[in-house]
Amino acid sequence: DYEVIEVNSNDIYTYGKAINKVLNKDDLIVLHGGGNMGNLYIEEEKSRRFIIKNFPKNKIISMTQTMSFTNDDEGIRELEKTKKIYNSHQDLTIIAREETSYKIMKEELRNNKILLNPDIVLYLHDIYKNNCHKRKNIMTCLRKDKESLIAHKRYELIEMIDKKYKHTFHYDTVVNKLVTKEIRENEVKDMLNKFLSAKVVIT
Repeated sequence: DYEVIEVNSNDIYTYGKAINKVLNKDDLIVLHGGGNMGNLYIEEEKSRRFIIKNFPKNKIISMTQTMSFTNDDEGIRELEKTKKIYNSHQDLTIIAREETSYKIMKEELRNNKILLNPDIVLYLHDIYKNNCHKRKNIMTCLRKDKESLIAHKRYELIEMIDKKYKHTFHYDTVVNKLVTKEIRENEVKDMLNKFLSAKVVIT
């Protein structure tokens, strides 16, 4: 029964005050999910803090997230900032997408409602039928960004696979271009079709 009004997270600083003026107390604020609750993607965390801090009267739901703060001075400092802002909100629900984050959230964000639920992308299974693709590729999906765990061995592994198998394809879900609202659904479909063309995915 709700009308959905989408605001890009980058625009929240520009339009935050205007939005606050027109919000009703029963309006919901839903924050996008991902693996960015922590100091690895600090700009995402800052925009989330800004919303939680500046909309204290509205129910806020943070969709499925991974929570990860580094165990160093910076990570400890940023975690304290997050805890202070999140725990001050009276009606904040955070959904963890795996058990490690769920345990951390339950421990650190004691004033918030914490739920455990699989990542929402898994629900696309009902939309994308996987039996209408001819699966022939050996595909790798190995990140090149700061979340990569095998950056130094990535090319070595790809080279080994290319030598051993005929139909290989190499991919990375980090897209190095601006994905606008108008093209994002097609980008996701294109990405999923690449996965659906593979008989094996190494990730």
